[in-house]
Amino acid sequence: ADTTIESNETVALTLTAGTGYTVGTTTAVTGTISNDDLPVITLAVSPPTVTEDGTANLIYTFSRTGPTTNALTVNYGITGTADATDYTGATPGTAKTITFAAGSPTATLTIDPTADTSIEADETVALTLAAGTGYTVGTTTAVTGTISNDDFPVITLAVSPPTVTEDGTANLIYTFSRTG
Repeated sequence: ADTTIESNETVALTLTAGTGYTVGTTTAVTGTISNDDLPVITLAVSPPTVTEDGTANLIYTFSRTGPTTNALTVNYGITGTADATDYTGATPGTAKTITFAAGSPTATLTIDPTADTSIEADETVALTLAAGTGYTVGTTTAVTGTISNDDFPVITLAVSPPTVTEDGTANLIYTFSRTG
């Protein structure tokens, strides 16, 4: 037993001629020692916050430990307060997958916020790793990126009437109005 993430290993035995017996199996007989140490998958987001119509995107980086010889597909889900109209690059839901290319220790998912004119609260995009075959989940909690709202209400100011006399009965009435 070890804790090394490695390929499966084989042991091949071949009978050779000797005294007092005849070789019945002339080819090697191979047994396999299956590796039971799996790569650990972790997840991070950078930057953690972007503006909805800025140039920066939320970049989620999936990382794996150990050998990277083979491709590896990892399961995850997307939740959060943002919905499918708030960004491109993926859609909310479960049963999502991302594949590490052979030879690569990382795989990335880019979430590109969609610009809008809605005055709304900041929105979140939360990715959670899910169990699967051939790996162990290292980041067990959701990794959340935030899309910051950049739309604000417009405030206007008006006065009516614009002029009053100092000893008159009319008052200056200032009205603050907001849209959005």
